[in-house]
Amino acid sequence: MNREKVRWHWVVGLLVLVMGPASAWADLQRVEAVGSYGISDKLRSRVTPRDEAVQKAVWEGVSRVALEEIGEFSSTEEDVVVLRQALGKDMLPYTRSFRILEDKGESPVLFEEDPDISTEYIVVVEVLVDVDRVRSALNQAGLTVDGGVQAVNEPIIVELIGVGRYDAFEAIRSALVSEVGAVRVETLGFARERQLLSVVGPFGPDELSAAMQRLAGGGWSLETIGIDEFSRRIRVQGLIVP
Repeated sequence: MNREKVRWHWVVGLLVLVMGPASAWADLQRVEAVGSYGISDKLRSRVTPRDEAVQKAVWEGVSRVALEEIGEFSSTEEDVVVLRQALGKDMLPYTRSFRILEDKGESPVLFEEDPDISTEYIVVVEVLVDVDRVRSALNQAGLTVDGGVQAVNEPIIVELIGVGRYDAFEAIRSALVSEVGAVRVETLGFARERQLLSVVGPFGPDELSAAMQRLAGGGWSLETIGIDEFSRRIRVQGLIVP
């Protein structure tokens, strides 16, 4: 067992000891999220890009759980503003722990409107979200829970091939929620030309495959190249226009 895993298990064990038996009954949810921080040369000496990327990933994980609680499955600019007001700036109260699964480091920026930003720091983080605390904050803010969400099936593993642009990858993730109806999309593996997603929603592999092939956005489209109903796995080729 490597040092990172030892530290992870030690942190979880310490939380159980400190918080007592009641914590065992808490509603916790593990979320894997990608954090990306665009690095400005002007601010490089004032911030730590890795830490900023981690905070972005933690926010992504907590906000995803919050959106599920209020029955919203998209993440528009308006949603972000509402959640920021309800949850505040500090995400630590809503997390029991988190750990970095993949540290991608700095790479040329794939999508950034600011011309001063040419590189970005990317990490994949596993966040253990305290759903009870998220729910409490949302209730205090007057946001209601939608009890009419459709029952969902087991996760479907989606293997994306050939999606080399980060903005296209993020657009596909968002479309799975906003257009296809997924209630949860988690990144299991992330490389430049191959990404592995876990998609949960009220559909089976065939339905998800058909829906993804209808998606298209700024310079990309998708084509299914394999479906395994038994293992609930589909393989999708991304067709990217430069």
